[in-house]
Order: sequence, then structure tokens, then C-alpha cells
Amino acid sequence: MELRYNLTRDDYLRGLSLHEGRLKGPLSVLRLAARLLFLLPTGVGALGLLMLGVVCVWGEWEEGFTRVLGLLLVLLIVGALEVALLSPQWRAGRRLRVNRPDAAFFGPRAVTLTAEGVAARYGENRLVLPWGQLTEIWTKKGFCLLYTKSGPWEVLPPCAFEHEAQRKAFTAALHGAVSGDVPWEAEEQDVEAADRLPQAEITLEYTWEAPELCRVLTLANLRYAHTRLFWTPARIVMSVFGPFVLLTGILTGISVGTSIPREGTAEWLYALGIVLIGLGLCVPLLMLLPPVLRFLVSRQERKGALWSMLDGPQRELWWSGGMVSLHGGERETARWDQVAAVCSEEEGLFLFRRDNKLHVFPAKAFPDWAAQEAAAEYARSHMQK
Repeated sequence: MELRYNLTRDDYLRGLSLHEGRLKGPLSVLRLAARLLFLLPTGVGALGLLMLGVVCVWGEWEEGFTRVLGLLLVLLIVGALEVALLSPQWRAGRRLRVNRPDAAFFGPRAVTLTAEGVAARYGENRLVLPWGQLTEIWTKKGFCLLYTKSGPWEVLPPCAFEHEAQRKAFTAALHGAVSGDVPWEAEEQDVEAADRLPQAEITLEYTWEAPELCRVLTLANLRYAHTRLFWTPARIVMSVFGPFVLLTGILTGISVGTSIPREGTAEWLYALGIVLIGLGLCVPLLMLLPPVLRFLVSRQERKGALWSMLDGPQRELWWSGGMVSLHGGERETARWDQVAAVCSEEEGLFLFRRDNKLHVFPAKAFPDWAAQEAAAEYARSHMQK
């Protein structure tokens, strides 16, 4: 079974918004509770400003007008801002901004059920989700989302299906394949796309082992945290103010704990709130600590997010126009202008892209250190053109 459709940015965002708004797990419930909690000060601020306007027009205000007006404005602005930041639409947009899909991601697309898994083709790229990695099929408002352990893998908009019966047949085929009834039909091979493989100037072939991959990814992410790509203005501001806010919270807690007479619960909650805000602002600084990065990478490995890199031999073709990654039945293309930095270490070669993606190549992919350095210079020379 094959679906052909045109994926637009708006359809993709609407599908992600449905994912962000669904209640599944304690985190989503807490997020919804926090959003409802901030609706209260927003409503109080809006209602108070309305009543204040009525008093100013038809009544007399004797004193404290500026103080009350300022308090109501703060309640309204802060509450409305927090409600917006917790909304599914904003979180979906943030996920899209973080992932930064390239131009080929949107446009004509084909999703096919094959014996190896769900295959998605767009542009010159082909991605495959093995049946063992598909954890959930979720449908809502005409959308169909395919999940892995690490989150949504594919968003199928309503325009992907000609009618409701086709959508039901597609989801039924998915459920059947997950249960063991794998489609036996072979996917039609794009012979023209296979013939379009570039004439490679550098070819890399290697195989990852899980411990080796986690170690190299930890080092690569540590090097990424030392680049200008990581230090956006928001992260710089957080890192500057985070330690001061955290220190203020700790000193406030010490003051509350040593005060005579003893302070009440409200003062303890106030100090705890400052400490939590400080810890949240210090998150970018935690990315500079190898144990933290090691834990995050190992967590991704346990969740199965690295399965495509561990699934058999990897083959990379480099030519003047970019890179083609071939592994299993997948094919991904990246241009050199998407690469922003190159780092060569004893553990391997790392390419940092502007869309927050990372290419890592182990040292064993190169015959020797000189070949690795030559590949790094090749990448630097082409990314600057």
C-alpha cells in the first residue's frame, strides 16, 4: 500500500500540535495543569483592568491607582505569556524550529508499507522505519501519526488519504504489520534515483557498535557545546543570569532556615521557587559537563533513537555538492552549505550542521590520521564556497 501526497508546513505543524496537546504521561498532565493555573492570573488581570476602566470612566479613584494598574498589567502580561508558552501550537513551532527540516522535507511525498517497514520518500531521500521500531499508530482529526520510542516519526495529514475508508485500511494494515502480518509486496524501486548516485570523491564505510557510538556521540556533543552554534542569545542570557538566581535562592533558603523566629511555609516555598528558576536557567551550563552528556546519550540509546546508526554497515559518499548517507534501505542527502563547523578528534570526525543535526564518523572509517585530516580539510573547503 502506498500513499502519495503533498506535505505542507501548515499541515505538519497542525499534526505536531495534536501530538503536543494529547494527554499521555505525567509530563503532559502537569503541562496542562500549569497552563490552566496560569489562566487564573490572566483572567484576574483582564477582569481587574476592565473594572478599573469602568471605575475611571464612571467613578472616582482616590489613591493607589498606579500601583493597582501596574499589578494588574503584570498579572495579565505574565499570565498570558506563560499560557502561550505552554500551548501546543507554540511547542509544535519550537519543535519545528529546533529540528529545522530542509526544503526537500516539505513537498511531494510517498509513504509505502514494505516488508522491511514503513518507507517515506521525499526528494532524493528515503527513510525506513522497521516494524520492530513502530510503537504506536495514533489518529485524530484526520491525521495519522506514527511513533517510535523517541517520539513522532511521521505525520500523515488528511490530504494523504483520498477518503475515510482508505485511512482506515491504511491504519488496519499498520496494526496488522505490527502484529506480525507483514506486507509481502515489494516496493517499486526508483531506478532513476539509484542511478543518480554521485561520483564520490571520498567514500567512507564503517559499522557502529553501541558502546563506541555512545562514546563518540558524547564527545561530539561536548565539542558542539563549545561552538557558536550552541550559544544562541537565549542560552547566553540564561547562562549569565542562572548562577546569580540560583545563588540568590540558596542564600534565601539559608536565611529562612536560620531566622529566629522560624519562618512559615510561604517563605520556604518562595526560596524553593527561586532555586528551581535558577536551576532551569543553568541548563545550558549543564551541557558542558561530560557526565550529563553521557547520561543523555545513553538515554537516547535505551529509547531506541540511535537504531538507524546501529542497523548494519554505514556508507557515506562525499562529492563536491554534498554528502549521501546510505545505510540499510535508507538514503539521506546533505549539502555542504548546511555544514557550519568541522571538528577532527582522535575518536573520529564530526560535522555540525546549521539545522542542529550532527554527522559523526569514527576514526576506523579512515585508513589513518592523515586521511581523516584530509577529509576534514575537504569538508572545510567545500562548506566555505
